[in-house]
Amino acid sequence: MRRIKIIALTSALVGTLDGLAAVLQFKLRGGQNPFQVFRFIASGLFGREAFTDPILYPVLGIVLHYIIAATWTTLFFLYYPRMRYFWVNTYIAGVIYAIVIWSIMNLIIIPLSNTPPLPQSIGSSLVEMFILVCAVGLPISWIYHKSN
Repeated sequence: MRRIKIIALTSALVGTLDGLAAVLQFKLRGGQNPFQVFRFIASGLFGREAFTDPILYPVLGIVLHYIIAATWTTLFFLYYPRMRYFWVNTYIAGVIYAIVIWSIMNLIIIPLSNTPPLPQSIGSSLVEMFILVCAVGLPISWIYHKSN
């Protein structure tokens, strides 16, 4: 039960940190309505329809965002002990895991989803990876190590 609680709290933390970072990045790029971030997430399942309803799809996007955060958190907690020889220390494990998450999400999951295409550049990809390192990879790795 303790492990489930730690995974749930870690998922909530990284989901919130990543969501806030995504909204901040969106606003810094000139975006007006931060709910667009969560509509985009919902569009992975619902396509362009996710941009039609002002409340339903942003809420579904938030729920999906936290489900995704919980999935990545759970995967780390489940598989990290089996792959210990790959991870030199807490911080390197967090950085590597964030890069793995970015790679799988951006090279496999998002292209296979219904999201509209977004312009990508090396600069934007590096910013996204940095956000995942700080908001997801390092917190998951650090909490995992502190809880064991």
